[in-house]
Amino acid sequence: MNISALIFSFMPLVAQSGAYPMYNEPETQAVQQMPSANDVLQSFLQNSATRPAAQPRATRTTSSGVITSGIEEAFMLIREEYAFAHRLQGQVLADMRAGAIKGMIEGMGDDYSTFVPAREIASTIQDLNATFTGIGAQIDDRNDTVVVVTPLRESPAYTAGIKSGDIIIAVDDESIVGKNATEAVELIRGPRGSWVTLTVVRNTETIDIEVQRDIVELPAVTLTYENGVPVLGIHQFISTTAADVRALISTILEEDATGIIIDLRSNPGGYVQSAIDVAEFFLREGDSIITLRYANEVQVINSNRTGELSDIGKIVIVQDNGSASASEMLAGALRDSAGAQIVGQSSFGKGTMQEFLPLENGVLKLTVAAWYTPSGQWVSAIPLQPQIDIETQSDDTEQDEALAAAARLIVQ
Repeated sequence: MNISALIFSFMPLVAQSGAYPMYNEPETQAVQQMPSANDVLQSFLQNSATRPAAQPRATRTTSSGVITSGIEEAFMLIREEYAFAHRLQGQVLADMRAGAIKGMIEGMGDDYSTFVPAREIASTIQDLNATFTGIGAQIDDRNDTVVVVTPLRESPAYTAGIKSGDIIIAVDDESIVGKNATEAVELIRGPRGSWVTLTVVRNTETIDIEVQRDIVELPAVTLTYENGVPVLGIHQFISTTAADVRALISTILEEDATGIIIDLRSNPGGYVQSAIDVAEFFLREGDSIITLRYANEVQVINSNRTGELSDIGKIVIVQDNGSASASEMLAGALRDSAGAQIVGQSSFGKGTMQEFLPLENGVLKLTVAAWYTPSGQWVSAIPLQPQIDIETQSDDTEQDEALAAAARLIVQ
């Protein structure tokens, strides 16, 4: 398969930079034939960003004798000595090869690297769409448990009361202890209108939460106002996010605002290039955005231009525990290079970037770089902390206390 790598920093809806969505493909597509891995990836590549700043990908080599000899030897012995070797054909052989790759990935101990078999690629890529059927939450593998990264705002999961940090231990009374996020997703999926019960541990309390699956539509960008201050809500970093922000610039500037609030709550991340493009709207030419540290190279990414909103005034970021990955890239860049203040809660803490690397029998989603804020902070070790620590939404009032606090920083 001659397919270039896909690059993102995402707490996705399925197999996100480590997190997995809870959704099904739209019911209208249920009877369609599953496209081949190559077809899906080729279509995906036509609409997605690649390595930031168009840097050529460094050549990577492996020590085949050391890395593959043990696997090849075991495979040969099984084929020759296994009492039922005649059964090792077709899908069984494919599953053996996939299992070997999965075993290597699991042995690495990296929650965000995984192998996606060919038959699962279509649903994995579907994760990056803005519309899907499911409960609307991202989940992730952390410390041998399946954890909710964030419920998407206004989604069935959000409405039902699922919260960031909930540990899922059962789905419809079936234990998922010992299972990974991919396996949990398979249990959580179901048709629109059906119900699923998630048993979660929150702090020390065990809670059963019923959620009705539905179509979840998530706009990438919204524009609202808080006490006269524009609130730019960025809900995910997909291929159209920067264009959506650009379309709102004239409206924002017409308000003669003295500042802007950027709401990144429950934003699981997305494409690295999308986050870079959005950051450039607020930065000046030469301002630092991120530093990417690959195995064999370091790439420093600075703004290529002076953005249309670089003179907007005060910038306040609102974030929560579900603000992850590319969201943290943007918040860190604007904090360090544009003096933005942060209100809300600690961010999620994902400072790595993954690529989809095609294999004959699927794709390898591999962590290929660690990224750092302009000040050198690695959020995997130290998540972004708010200057004003406040619950992002009170449960007993309609007022959004975090947005209100952010607006006060601008209008005071």
